[in-house]
Amino acid sequence: MDNNGVAIEFNGLYWHSEAHVGKDHHHMKYSLCKERGIQLIQIWEDEWNRNPELVKHMIARKLGVRERAIGARRTQLTDLSYRDAKDFLDANHIQGGAAGSSYVGLADKKTGELVAVGVFKRRKDGSAELVRYAATATVHGGLKKMISHLPYDRFVTFADHCVSSGALYEETGWIKDGELPPDYRYVVNGERVHKFNYRLKRFREDSELECAESLTERELADLNGIPRIWDAGKTRYIYSKS
Repeated sequence: MDNNGVAIEFNGLYWHSEAHVGKDHHHMKYSLCKERGIQLIQIWEDEWNRNPELVKHMIARKLGVRERAIGARRTQLTDLSYRDAKDFLDANHIQGGAAGSSYVGLADKKTGELVAVGVFKRRKDGSAELVRYAATATVHGGLKKMISHLPYDRFVTFADHCVSSGALYEETGWIKDGELPPDYRYVVNGERVHKFNYRLKRFREDSELECAESLTERELADLNGIPRIWDAGKTRYIYSKS
């Protein structure tokens, strides 16, 4: 489907696993669409099963359906607990909640309603990674307001090519710093799970998994019938207060 420079594809986990389409398939489609000025939104089967209403809302925003807008000056900064941030993100971010070092919210000064949440994680080099950002309205200047609140000079974040064009970052002063190639997850019980959950140690220690010392991680995954599935890559962005 093409509307206002947007195309939408639904990726079933079985037919879009490595065994059927290979590791570069989703990145190739992203790149071909981008060359033609089209943002390809790739919706995954587990995302739809988990929260179809959230997926529909995200698509509506991409298609330009008007939503409520509020200026950052009309919001109040608030530090959140992990649980409060997770609850908001589970309801409003396609990837759900995430752990971090700082959980920052913006609340409407008039109503007290939480309208945006950002999760930031301190990095070893003293910078901070923006792990999640989600909002229930267009909050003009909201992300910058969060950044100004935090005691870091340099920030990094990653735009997932499956759902993000990077426009939010580019419009708020972030600088493109390179592209990351496609990466894989494993498919377990109808969900994509991070590859770190199935390193060699897991196969060696989990009594429910078959293991042979001579096999690699990938060979052990194949032995246990755990398929790999590749994303479309990411773009890295950097923001510096100075």
